[in-house]
Amino acid sequence: MDERKGPMAAIIQRHYSERAWIEGSAEAQLGEVALLPGMASVSAFPDLHPGKNGPIGIAATASRLFPHLVGNDIGCGFGLFDLGIPVRKLRVDKAEERLRAAVFGSPADAPSALEAAGLPGDLAATALGSIGGGNHFAELTCVEERLGSDVPGCGNVLLLVHTGSRSLGADVWDRTLSRIGALGDGVAPEGEDGEWWKARHDECVAWAALNRRVVAATVAAALRADACGAVCDVPHNLVVADADADGGAVYRHYKGASRTLPGDLVPVAGSRDSLSHLVVGTGVAGSDFGIAHGSGRKRDRASMHGRGGLKRSEREALQRNQWGGRVICDDSDLLLEEQASAYKNPRHVVDDLVTAGLVGIVCSLRPLVTFKKAADTDARAMRRDRTRGRDRDGRR
Repeated sequence: MDERKGPMAAIIQRHYSERAWIEGSAEAQLGEVALLPGMASVSAFPDLHPGKNGPIGIAATASRLFPHLVGNDIGCGFGLFDLGIPVRKLRVDKAEERLRAAVFGSPADAPSALEAAGLPGDLAATALGSIGGGNHFAELTCVEERLGSDVPGCGNVLLLVHTGSRSLGADVWDRTLSRIGALGDGVAPEGEDGEWWKARHDECVAWAALNRRVVAATVAAALRADACGAVCDVPHNLVVADADADGGAVYRHYKGASRTLPGDLVPVAGSRDSLSHLVVGTGVAGSDFGIAHGSGRKRDRASMHGRGGLKRSEREALQRNQWGGRVICDDSDLLLEEQASAYKNPRHVVDDLVTAGLVGIVCSLRPLVTFKKAADTDARAMRRDRTRGRDRDGRR
């Protein structure tokens, strides 16, 4: 559905059905984005939900740059890898044991890996290889149902990695706020501030993609896999310079939305207790070349603390999924905040994308072992550690 409110507002294109769970506050934020100066069009997807600096689950095309629409985790996205291990040979309990023992940290060759990716060798080198907290994860998965004719890695253990630019993106965000200040009017792309932000943005996107590869290599080594082939890598927090129909320069902003061109393979993540999907994009211009990146939150983190999980038996149940898979998450707060009921139904999200003509489904993916890790600087965990008087390695 297309909608324009006010003579200066950009067209809002809603690519979701009436059954989609969309909060009023997310709709309000969507309207605010449409009113930004230089905004040409805004697309909203079925995972739409409110965010701190704007809605999550959108693609927006403008003649100006709006760093706040991307946020601090620039380059965050999904990497899907084929580990070459037949699913029938995977012992889930042994895989859980080995992943628990894995060290997700900076590799010894981090400087050379960064330089090989075209980045400075000292660019956030100590953070490389980390996963992060919140909804970030590394998940062993496999094809549950084939829905397309060409399914990569079918029959093998696949690895889905969701992480971003970690401390590098956070530093760029802080420097952006200090340098540019209020971001409501955006930044001129060809001005000094715009050029500076674009350069930092591009570094973050490249760093985040490398980070996913390093995380994948850590998992492959822990499982003694013979392969770690990339199926696809798709960021969903970024800006892409493009040309409009008249050949003019425009900037497409993606926040919690995957940039998708015709034929692109793109993961659409579910939760740790629901199926994810691998889809192929159609690259519809009317969607600002974007699609939903995942299920999208249905309930915020704070509200999840009143929904059970206080008893030991409830916490143990949250560490298993409905197929007998495992969840490695040693932080009880994150277990509650990231449980399946916090998210929308992933199949409803994908079905809306199919109905809108944005994707075709290749296959569904079943989670086998989900590894989550908290940010080392999580203030809540630090307070809890001081109270308990013990050390903490930051795992969740």
